[in-house]
Amino acid sequence: MATPKPDKAKWDPQRTLLGLKYLGIGTALLTVIIGWRPAQQSLASYVSSRHRQPLPADTVRFVNTPAWLETFPGFASRLQQVVAAPLTMDPLDGQSLALASTALKKTGWIAEVSRIQRTASGIEVHATFRTPAAVVEHKQGYVLVDVNGLLLPGVYRAAHLPQLGLPLITGVNDRKPAQSGQPWPGTDIPAALTLIETLADQPYRGQIQAIDVSSRDNRGRLRMALVTTNGLVRWGLPPGQEHPVEPIAAQKKKWLQDVYNQRGSIDAGGRVVDVSGPAVYIHDSLGLATGPTPQQAYTALR
Repeated sequence: MATPKPDKAKWDPQRTLLGLKYLGIGTALLTVIIGWRPAQQSLASYVSSRHRQPLPADTVRFVNTPAWLETFPGFASRLQQVVAAPLTMDPLDGQSLALASTALKKTGWIAEVSRIQRTASGIEVHATFRTPAAVVEHKQGYVLVDVNGLLLPGVYRAAHLPQLGLPLITGVNDRKPAQSGQPWPGTDIPAALTLIETLADQPYRGQIQAIDVSSRDNRGRLRMALVTTNGLVRWGLPPGQEHPVEPIAAQKKKWLQDVYNQRGSIDAGGRVVDVSGPAVYIHDSLGLATGPTPQQAYTALR
């Protein structure tokens, strides 16, 4: 008996139509993929060509600027110019944002740049400023340091000091750092900054004209002094380094408060007040102790 031949497959128009549909979609996707990069480059070139002009400095805004910026007229605008200089109005230009961040850090005034971003109204800068803490007298002029003893940009004249309104450190022996943002070598500046912080809440701090760090004892230890308008306070070793040689800083502050309350000034009216010993010693301008004994001089003040 002959085996029956199988029927030939019938043509299915629905399946053919579906295959052609998928083929068309694939072809379209391939065309988009192939043409995307040239189109992207063309779009970027078009946008860049229409935004080549530099960005105006007044469109740069610093977020959460410190209050001390007002002490330096025009300073904020100069920082705006630093940021704006490498930027263009091209919204796709990310490289110039990185250049602006680098330029801002190089000024020495910025500890960290979190981000610089474009907004609908301009450029926003999120950065952490270094805060000036003191003025340091130097042979080249007056310079600033921050709370960590890092050198800040600029050299100032004596006429600028009242405007700056910062504590003055004199008698620094170590060489100034070569660049802004670098720590001052040695122990003079850190010790003076610690003393400034120790006395920051005292009512007589306005009588202190300078922190002098020029003196050392015969063992090379720093002996600090508070320079007043007409006199001097011999403070002694830096805060935290007194024990067991001298009274601690809290005791010295109490003694100065007593002198201030009794005499109206921490220099006892233009004299030399020494709080680095076991009691308050008050000397005249020639360095001779007044009164029967130093202890009696202190007792009279209590």
